[in-house]
Amino acid sequence: MSLVKEFQDNKRRYLQHKHQYSAKSEKDRQAKIIKFLQFCETQGVDKIKNITQREFDMFAEQELSSKSTETKRKYLLAVLGFSKRGHLPVAINIPKSINRTKKKKLEKILAILNISEISSDQQAQILRLL
Repeated sequence: MSLVKEFQDNKRRYLQHKHQYSAKSEKDRQAKIIKFLQFCETQGVDKIKNITQREFDMFAEQELSSKSTETKRKYLLAVLGFSKRGHLPVAINIPKSINRTKKKKLEKILAILNISEISSDQQAQILRLL
């Protein structure tokens, strides 16, 4: 059985229904989880319970690195909720991940502007804007 089929057959187990979410938000959240599961299948995972930190880290690196900060945050939230409900051994630190993304963007901006150094106060202010 594929991971996606296993998820769809046991949605209540893996996906907490949140009454404040619209139908579109729920559908988007499910789509993000399905994309994660499809990626895990390409890595040879055959059951949801066999998903490990390795698959998540590879997914984040290969699939999310080019996404915007907000899109990445939404994926991380969806997969975090899924992994908690499924009792998977996956640790997701959303603030740390988002800050790392923002710092990479700042480095690119500084390189484009040909600026070698900025003060820590300037860096903090720019990171808040990103």
